Amino acid sequence: RHALHVPVMNLPRKEMATRLQSIAWLPLCGHINPLEDLMFIDDKAVTELLSVDTNDWVLTLVDHNDLDARQTGWRSHVRRVIDHHHPTTPSPYTHGQIDEGDMCVCPPPMGSCCSIISELYTKSGLEIPTEIAHTLIGPILTDTVNFHPDLKDQRWCDRDHAACKKLQALLDWSDEQLTDKFNLLSNVKFDVQANLNMGLENMLVSDFKLFAYTNSQGEQVHIGFSSLAVGLPIVLQHFKAYSAQMNALCSSHNLAFLVLLSMSQKDGGPVRHVGVWGGDSHPKKNAFVAHLEGRGELSLSVVCKGDVCVYKQGNVKASRKQLEPIVGEFFRQ
Repeated sequence: RHALHVPVMNLPRKEMATRLQSIAWLPLCGHINPLEDLMFIDDKAVTELLSVDTNDWVLTLVDHNDLDARQTGWRSHVRRVIDHHHPTTPSPYTHGQIDEGDMCVCPPPMGSCCSIISELYTKSGLEIPTEIAHTLIGPILTDTVNFHPDLKDQRWCDRDHAACKKLQALLDWSDEQLTDKFNLLSNVKFDVQANLNMGLENMLVSDFKLFAYTNSQGEQVHIGFSSLAVGLPIVLQHFKAYSAQMNALCSSHNLAFLVLLSMSQKDGGPVRHVGVWGGDSHPKKNAFVAHLEGRGELSLSVVCKGDVCVYKQGNVKASRKQLEPIVGEFFRQ
């Protein structure tokens, strides 16, 4: 029986314009126009296929190991997972649903899902085409912060480094060229004006994740995470009427809280902020904020408390991958 493999971006087509790094990188990897040449989760052909509840289609999840809380109805169709995040606990998949060899989940310190894909090419005996090598190496460089030595075994590991070196050899790039590519992507990501020009609504959804947590009483709460490449204090100062956009995002996804994560650059180094928005009438708001403040591994210091509680995060190495389990721990109680 023949199968057709269709790569689909798991985001609405209109949101691709907010992926500044992808828009800058993909055209360099083989003349790909990311706004025209890719398929998206809300394209008519895709939605029609996913609406048919038969065994004629299955899903491979790439760079995430569970579907969004809005897509849980598709879980029974998942047959393969390729990811580098902590696996969802308990597993959302029924026993035997995914063959052992198709659960390719390598949690941190594995830094990039593209490193895993490179390894899978090697294991399969297939040669990596130049365009694919070019596509994969960019995310590896950004995910690992160009293999910053202070982030070894936190944001990257030896397997990431080996995968990057293999791709570098295939592309015949020097170390200087690698650094140039990383700097290009980094400059795009942290371009303050380019990010602010998108508008707050687009900034909030450009790297948005929705998590659903169920506590011991069976009550479920939705928490959203928006990652920003501009410092949170700058964002709030620039968009003084931010309440409308944040309320709209919370309403559209039935969020109890929106967690705002920002990483920006200052004097050549990273600066992280964490913010909590919403939930003014939620009975757990004060306890949730206290829970975050009490986690010493984050090293939070108060910037301001109001409708948005903003903290500077002293531990700049802790990304969403480290923060999300801390949030989940609180709401699963």
